[in-house]
Amino acid sequence: MLSVFLDANIIYSITLTDVLLTLAEHRLFLPLWSQKVLDEAQQAASRTLPQAMQPAFCRRLAIMNQAFPESSIQVSKEDCERYNLPDPND
Repeated sequence: MLSVFLDANIIYSITLTDVLLTLAEHRLFLPLWSQKVLDEAQQAASRTLPQAMQPAFCRRLAIMNQAFPESSIQVSKEDCERYNLPDPND
């Protein structure tokens, strides 16, 4: 099965996340993310979403982890250095 790493900008967007995780539920690919990516998405939500919507965003991240327990991965610094990413924070 194809594995796809979802970055924070994808996870932040409810529309993109919903579409991609629906496809993943149909076993078209395995979504992957790291705790760092989830933390980055949470930080973006805390800066941009109204305070009343932030608990729902946190619940969404928790539900994602429950629905796809195999998707949360550890990414080593060495793995990160292998890729020439445009964003040094990725």
